[in-house]
Amino acid sequence: MPTDHDKYQVPELTADNFVDWIVKMKSVLKAKELYQLVIGKEPVKGRGDDGKVVDLDHSLRLDKAHALIITRIHSSISGRVRKNGGDECPKKLWSNIIDFGASKKQANVFKAWYRLMHLPLRANNVQSFTSQFWDGIAVLQSLDASIDDNILGHIILMKIPNELSHVRNSLIASGTSSLIEVTYEVVLEMLDNQVKADSTMPIANSTSKEDQAHDDSATALLTQRCPPGRHLASSSHTASRCFSLHPELLKKYRDQLNDRINDPEAHFTSVSSIDSVHESSIASPDPFSSLLAQAELLTVDEVSEGHESEVSLL
Repeated sequence: MPTDHDKYQVPELTADNFVDWIVKMKSVLKAKELYQLVIGKEPVKGRGDDGKVVDLDHSLRLDKAHALIITRIHSSISGRVRKNGGDECPKKLWSNIIDFGASKKQANVFKAWYRLMHLPLRANNVQSFTSQFWDGIAVLQSLDASIDDNILGHIILMKIPNELSHVRNSLIASGTSSLIEVTYEVVLEMLDNQVKADSTMPIANSTSKEDQAHDDSATALLTQRCPPGRHLASSSHTASRCFSLHPELLKKYRDQLNDRINDPEAHFTSVSSIDSVHESSIASPDPFSSLLAQAELLTVDEVSEGHESEVSLL
C-alpha cells in the first residue's frame, strides 16, 4: 500500500532544496487539513455539548503532522531543525524549518541567479533552454527576488547564437516600436515560435549519390588546377601533362586554340576521335563512365586539362 510520501512525492529536506521542499510539504499538510494546526492558527479551545469552553484535543492530529514532516528531513540537517522541542512538537519543528530556510535564503537567491545566468543557449536546445529559464524564474519568484523583465530580455538576446541571428535582429527591431516591450517573456515566446516554424519547413530534395559522383568526376576533369610550379597528386592529370610543371605545353595548347578559332574547318579534324569515343560509350554499360575514361586518354592537344575553360586560357 503506498504511503502519503509516495503518493505526494515529497523529497527529503536538505540544505539545497528548501524552496522546492517547503512548497510540496505545505501542499501535503493542507490536503490533510493539518497546515493551520502546524502554523498555530487553528483554535485550541471550543465549546462542549453543555456549552462550556473546553480545550480541544489535537494530540492525534499533531502526531500525524509531526510524522509527515520529520520523516521528510534528511539526517544532515535534522539536528538543526529538531532543537528546542522540535523532535516532539510539530509546531516547533515547523518553526525551526522556517528559520533554517530564512538563513539559507540569500545563498539560495545567489544560486538561483547563477544558474539562470549560466544557462547555455544553442540553436539545437532552444526548447530545453526555454523550459529551464521558466523554472529558474519560478525559483527566484518563490524566494521573493527582485526581477527586472527588460534586463532579463536583453540578457537572453546576448545569448542568442549566430545561427538564430534573424530572431535576434527581429527582436531588436521590435524594441524600437512603442507597441512591443522587449521582456524575457517576449523573447522566450519568439524563440519558441521560431523553433516551431523551423521544424515545419520542408527539407529540399538532394540529388542521388550516383548522380553526385558523376557530376563531381566531370567537374574535376575541367576545373582541377595545380598551383604555379607544383603538381598536386590529388589532381586528375599526371605530372608529365601538368601545365604548372610544363608551361610549354600550355603555350602549345593556347596556340592550337587560336588556330581553331581562326580556322572553322579545324573543328572537324577530330571527328574520328569523337567517333571512337562514341563507339566505346555504346559498348560500355555506363556511357558516362566510359566517356570519362576516354577523356583521360586524350592527348594534350584535345583537352584543356587543369583549366576551367578554353576562354580562360585566352
